[in-house]
Amino acid sequence: NFVNASSLIKLADRRTLRIRYQSRRMTNVGFPDFSQPYFFNDSSLPHSNLDKISARYEARAITPWLANLSVTGYYQRQDRTLENFFPVQFPVPSATFFPISVFRLNVHSLTEQQVWTPGVDVQAVLTPLRKHLVTTGLTVYRDRSEDNRLTETTTSIIGQAVLGARGPAAVVFPQPQVLGPASISRPVRVPNATFRDVGFFAQDEWKLQPRLQLPFVLGEEA
Repeated sequence: NFVNASSLIKLADRRTLRIRYQSRRMTNVGFPDFSQPYFFNDSSLPHSNLDKISARYEARAITPWLANLSVTGYYQRQDRTLENFFPVQFPVPSATFFPISVFRLNVHSLTEQQVWTPGVDVQAVLTPLRKHLVTTGLTVYRDRSEDNRLTETTTSIIGQAVLGARGPAAVVFPQPQVLGPASISRPVRVPNATFRDVGFFAQDEWKLQPRLQLPFVLGEEA
């Protein structure tokens, strides 16, 4: 489910404002590496949502030396859930070794992640001289993320290895025998974080001959 709606508003001659809204809704997204039948674990994205709104102002031929100016501001939010099922089996011998009970841990992990990103992008094209072109840009954005994790673990016995008349034999229970209530924890593996980024670039281009151009590029990111 994807929505992409935009509107272009003409503010004046050579000046426009474009407003855009984008929305994406995805449910039950699987991973090819963990498709059925799976051996170790089953992973899926029960939902993955994205909402983004942006506005872009653009002006052309503002002055004889300022050919173009554009300013874009945006805000987006991502919200997704990652779900994992881990079955872990292990033997537990008795005091006399046999019977050997086979236990299973069913680990259900649910991770909810939210990311908020506001940003601004500014670009300008300057023409100081007739054969001199300068293109500059500035980008600033900030990511803020939060993770909420829930792990539910149940322990059960699924069978035994017993010593029969002809040696060890497997006994598989019709239904796993659950041992007590589930254990629930909320681990903090990825702390909430904020990331900021500022980038600047400038390109200076001289047209010396019709077929000869001399560009210089400067960039910085922090």
